[in-house]
Amino acid sequence: MTRNLSITFKLVGYLLVAGIVPLLISGFSTFQIARNIVISQASEYNLRLVSDAATYVQLYRRQVEDLAANIAGNESLSLALSEADQQSASSYETLNTRAQIGYILSNFGRLSGLVSLDLFTNKGKHFHVGETLDASDVELETVHKLSQASEVSSNRAFWRGVEDNINTTSAQTKVITVTRVIRQDAPKTTTNPTVGLLVINLNDRIFRDYFSSKPVQQDVRMMVIDRHGKLMHHSESALIGQPVTPELLSLIRDEVPTHQVRLDGEEEIMTSTPLPGIDGYLILMTPLILHTAPVNRLVTSGLVLLMICLVGIGLLARHYTRSVVMPLRAISDRFAGLNDNPDFAHTSLPVPEKQDEIATLIKGFNAHVQALSLQRSVTAELRHAEQAALDNAYTLRTAIDAIDEAFVVYDEQDRVIFCNEKFRSFGLRSATAMDTGNTFEQIIRGDAVGGIYPEAIGRVEEWVAERTVEHRRGSTNAEQRLSDGRWLHLVEKRTPSGQIVAFAIDITHLKKMQETAESANQAKSEFIATMSHEIRTPMNGMLGMAQLLLVPDVTANERIDYARIILTSGQALLMLLNDILDLSKIEAGKFDLESAVVEPEQIIRETQMLFAEVASRKTLVLESVWFGPTGQRYLTDPYRLRQMLSNLVNNAIKFTAQGDIRIEAREKEREGPFAVLEFAVSDTGIGIEKRHQSLLFQPFSQVDSSTTRLFGGTGLGLSIVRNLARLMGGDVGVESDAGRGSRFWFYIRASRVAEECDCCKDEQPQSIEANAAGVEDELTGQVLRVEDDLVNAVEGKTVDIPQIVAMMRELEPLLAQNKFDAVGRVKALEEELAGTELAEEITEMGCLISEFRFAPALDLLRRIAASQYLKDVR
Repeated sequence: MTRNLSITFKLVGYLLVAGIVPLLISGFSTFQIARNIVISQASEYNLRLVSDAATYVQLYRRQVEDLAANIAGNESLSLALSEADQQSASSYETLNTRAQIGYILSNFGRLSGLVSLDLFTNKGKHFHVGETLDASDVELETVHKLSQASEVSSNRAFWRGVEDNINTTSAQTKVITVTRVIRQDAPKTTTNPTVGLLVINLNDRIFRDYFSSKPVQQDVRMMVIDRHGKLMHHSESALIGQPVTPELLSLIRDEVPTHQVRLDGEEEIMTSTPLPGIDGYLILMTPLILHTAPVNRLVTSGLVLLMICLVGIGLLARHYTRSVVMPLRAISDRFAGLNDNPDFAHTSLPVPEKQDEIATLIKGFNAHVQALSLQRSVTAELRHAEQAALDNAYTLRTAIDAIDEAFVVYDEQDRVIFCNEKFRSFGLRSATAMDTGNTFEQIIRGDAVGGIYPEAIGRVEEWVAERTVEHRRGSTNAEQRLSDGRWLHLVEKRTPSGQIVAFAIDITHLKKMQETAESANQAKSEFIATMSHEIRTPMNGMLGMAQLLLVPDVTANERIDYARIILTSGQALLMLLNDILDLSKIEAGKFDLESAVVEPEQIIRETQMLFAEVASRKTLVLESVWFGPTGQRYLTDPYRLRQMLSNLVNNAIKFTAQGDIRIEAREKEREGPFAVLEFAVSDTGIGIEKRHQSLLFQPFSQVDSSTTRLFGGTGLGLSIVRNLARLMGGDVGVESDAGRGSRFWFYIRASRVAEECDCCKDEQPQSIEANAAGVEDELTGQVLRVEDDLVNAVEGKTVDIPQIVAMMRELEPLLAQNKFDAVGRVKALEEELAGTELAEEITEMGCLISEFRFAPALDLLRRIAASQYLKDVR
């Protein structure tokens, strides 16, 4: 905006410099000259006033001094004063003298401004005439001081100035004091002895009457000061007797009579003149504004004239701005707009009616704008056509870049014309090797030398020649494997113009899916073969032992051995089926976890006891360690926890020929009320190679299919452990080296149980003792059991009910405390009830205990104790 209005500013500046500045200089000079003249005239006028007033004061001084001379020259008075000191205070002569002196003094009391006349004898006798009849006593010492000052004065009448009135009874406390020594004429002697002192007390009435009679301006003040600088007269009576400031007194006593001073924030002209005989000064104070007011009005008139000139200049500048500056600014702005945005459609400027240079300039600008508009229109059409071609090329390029397949076009000389980023990502060489102009042979030779094509390793030139020939035929449709594991589907076609268009589609995921499907099919076949062996083995044992039981003349010991083999085979088959069913439930999402209070230390110790016998048969050392807080309890699924530990310990025993196995558990971390528990099983077995460890936790897969033949098992255990751990908020892992043993671990999330919580005490159903008490009391002795089914019918057996009940009572607390000591008691109970209706339930209870399912086993034991069978046996 400042740039656009610079012409106006310059014009205003020129007008101010040419018109206003000289006017200001002239006005200021005139004001100063006039002011100085006024002040000079005011000083002369004040000086005349002061001189006239001083003359009047001198006349008054002579009157006062004449009065003093008349009193002092009165012989009767001097004689009376002399006689007053010689008479006694109580004599008639004293009274006569006082009356005589009073009469004489009363003849001189017509002086204007006279307050009192006081006569003092040398001995201090006081004679008074004045405004009060009573005269106060004056100390003799004061009289002597006044007399001494008068005697040393060069004037006979000594003007002392403003002092406190010696007559304390007078209403006027401050008076102008004049003293004169009274002497007695002595014809017989040459000396005139002092017989008394005359004290004349005056007020400032004479000054006030004079100044009020003179036609002076308002606010003009007259002041009189004495020899000591005290005010003898002031317009404010309260200030009489007050001293003036030393600075002002210094100006008053200066030889220059007129000064400009500032009093109470106001400039004033002070004119002073000395008063001879009084040794005082007469001062006239005139406010400067009284004299400079006409000059100030002249200044005001000048300022008004200046404002009128400024308004005129402003109107002239406004007219100039509208008629000259604004058109020029519009043209300048339009040119700036053309420079900043040349492609914008700028409009023409209106041409003024007055045909002058401005109008000619605007016409030239409008012609320039029309020419630019025409040029822009033509350029826009050309640009639109060019942009359409670029858009088509860009659309084609972006579409090719957007597809997820590599694309490349070769010209007739087999050089690259265009390729997308996907095509560049398939090569191992730098991107510049695939730039426009490089041939197909150069590109694949560089990649072959870099080892990207496995089939070209060791025969690069031969393979490049074969691949180049195949490429130039323009009919390639093949699969290509790369060294990084990727697979490409190559399609190359020749166009009618001789160019070759090639696609490379990444089919790696399809290949992996194919390999996965084949691997899964192979794993399934191997699993079915493994399952066939694992299922047939216990089934053959069960069928074989059942056939042997049918052989006549089988001894009791042989029958028990056969039955035990059948039981063991059935348990193995049941565990196999449980693994399969658990895995199917987990994969189907229908697996539910239980929640109970457990102690990890107790669980790992019970797991150790469960496998202690198996480990000892292989001369393995089996130990367990809990690294967490002693007695700390958690809320989780104890059965599944034991199942996971059992699978890991079972595998460790299975794959360890010698050494030791260690079960560990610890509280890994805490998160508020939750804790992360880690369980691990370490062994010194055969170990696992790194490349095979990824297969461990997959279902239907094993590191080596021969494992089943050597060690047995289905390969489902670790998969079940992984799924259970993840269901419980954790995961599994393995750390192993071939020939150095393994460490399998899993962690779960569990809620911590406070020590004072008694939630581990589950409500138990009615005890065995209560359930079987009636049986023991009512039925004792031997009974014969009869079945209506030949399959269930067995040889009659004598059942000792009290012994059975006692065995159940001993077994109940062991199951309630989740102790593996119950295993031996269950086997003994199984022998006692073998061949009875309860044999199947006892076998099921043993399987539940082997699976760490103590709670269901306890429930089953209580159902057996309350069964109708024990009541019906007789």
